[in-house]
Amino acid sequence: MKSLSMCAYLVSQTAGCIISSKLPPKEVVRTSVLSSKWRNLWTIFPKLRFDGTVMFGKKINGEQREQYARQFIDTVNVVLHQCHGKVVEELVIKFNFDSLLMDHLNNWVRFAASSHTKSLSFDLTPRGLEVFDDPQYIFPFKLFDSRCISHLQLHFVSIMLPTQSCGFPKLRKLDLRNVKVRAKEHEYMLSNCSSLEWFSIAFCNTKGELKVQSPLPRLLYMNVSFCELTKMEFRAVKLRTFVYEGSAVPINLTEVSKLKNANIYFTESTIGNAIPELANALTNVQNLTLKIYVHPPEVPCLIENPSRFCHLKHLQLLLWYNMDVDNLSLVSLLGTALFIEKLEIHFSSVFGFYLMKGTSIRRLKRTYNYLKDVCITGFQASNGQIEFLVHVVENTPALQVLTIDPLDRLMKGDPLLVIEREVDFIDAAYRIVREYIEENVSPKCSVRLLS
Repeated sequence: MKSLSMCAYLVSQTAGCIISSKLPPKEVVRTSVLSSKWRNLWTIFPKLRFDGTVMFGKKINGEQREQYARQFIDTVNVVLHQCHGKVVEELVIKFNFDSLLMDHLNNWVRFAASSHTKSLSFDLTPRGLEVFDDPQYIFPFKLFDSRCISHLQLHFVSIMLPTQSCGFPKLRKLDLRNVKVRAKEHEYMLSNCSSLEWFSIAFCNTKGELKVQSPLPRLLYMNVSFCELTKMEFRAVKLRTFVYEGSAVPINLTEVSKLKNANIYFTESTIGNAIPELANALTNVQNLTLKIYVHPPEVPCLIENPSRFCHLKHLQLLLWYNMDVDNLSLVSLLGTALFIEKLEIHFSSVFGFYLMKGTSIRRLKRTYNYLKDVCITGFQASNGQIEFLVHVVENTPALQVLTIDPLDRLMKGDPLLVIEREVDFIDAAYRIVREYIEENVSPKCSVRLLS
């Protein structure tokens, strides 16, 4: 009978663990009313997530802010006390920074260390204009066992590594946002992350070179956004996806030979300046998205660049501009991708342009033997757009699909900025398109004019 009772107990505990693993922590606590055997089951739940927006909603401000902060602190402390001495795989702390938290944050880090936590997230990003202030909380790495951590997310904290740090040998994912960190600290931190697979740094006050000389042999994904850098240099032979947003800076991705996807947003640059930088850094990229504000050059000219996108198959251009786009700048970029198969160009402008009326256009000879699919949105039939369209049609013998859409796809999410095109405007634009391309487009090519 004893063995049967023990079996029943184990079955009950196993069932409880399975059910608990599928529920959020709040619901796990509620399961304690279902059975006396489940009363403390929630205390062995391996994932603890404390999110202020979930607990109190998004309206945490004014006089209520201090009240909610105290409630949040009390809730976290009670739960962590119940889980003392148990292994906690994941600990998430997400609450708008408040000075009341200062005396408790270090204790929560100590708990993570004693619980052998593998995944730790501290998101203290405040609301409103405070987000632009320097973080007041210095993350206490000296209290934390960095040898166990595999996932680390830090938002709105300061970082100062101890001089005797052993690094992060098991860290696979690192997410830094609004973090104050010196360039040297950052370099040292990443130099000891040989297992790192996913890395993101955004809105961090680096203000200098982001340079890591030690190889990152397992790094697959990297995102660097708005960090006021002057230079980037990484050694990541297995890198598959690279995202960069910010001013155009020298980028050196040493030994990267299998880069599949790159998403680049240059805040201050021209296409002419971007081409050599990107072609040198992303020689092996297969899919490239380039978002850029177009500044027409004073004297349009073809740019002959020795570097090439040798493996580029899919190019997507997101172009914001306030003057008509010059054909020659786009041809220069397209000419660096010898094996391109698919081209998307999304034009966006808050200003409309006059339709082309019998103006002569320049014709350039540069064949794209592999280009099969071309899609152009935000099409207004301006001089520059017609010129580029004719260039593509005349130089793509393998073209199978040509799609033209007058809708501004980049601004469609903001109704205040979208320019609604009248039916007469669209019809007139398409008459011009047919006039210039119908003699040159292959009968095998499917031309789709959207309205």
